[in-house]
Amino acid sequence: AAKLRHLRDHAMSPDRRYWHDVPGFNYRMTNLQAALGCAQMTRAKALLDHRRRLFAAYSAALGDVPGVRLNRTAPGAQNAYWMICLEVAGHNAAQRDALADRLRHRGIDTRPYFHPMSAMPFLPDADTPNAHIAAQQGLNLPTYADLSDTDVAEICAILRDEVTICA
Repeated sequence: AAKLRHLRDHAMSPDRRYWHDVPGFNYRMTNLQAALGCAQMTRAKALLDHRRRLFAAYSAALGDVPGVRLNRTAPGAQNAYWMICLEVAGHNAAQRDALADRLRHRGIDTRPYFHPMSAMPFLPDADTPNAHIAAQQGLNLPTYADLSDTDVAEICAILRDEVTICA
């Protein structure tokens, strides 16, 4: 914690002003950022409840589609469902992109999973085969705050058709 506090303020020495012993960052929060954060915290429960309802709707509509898997949550953990994630077993990156393209043509915007950290040039020796498989199979589904149960039902109906077509 002390190291992070040091780095967030340009790694400026506490004893010598404008002296930096290591490269640092400007991660100090502004008053405006704090005000926005406080305002969002008053809505946190409602926002999280909405995400849980969306996930339950996606799960109910897609739970029986062969090869489709949604977010997993470790035992004893709670999922915030920042994104509702869909993986199609056996898909490679080209198949994932083809599915995303077909969905986009039908009015559904998705985004692929992030590239695994071990694919980045600064971690050339990292071995994370499961992350690479998930990245090839995964799409993030619409999860925005105004998404309704009706929207989720429509998305899932289209998704059921397209997963079958792309498989």
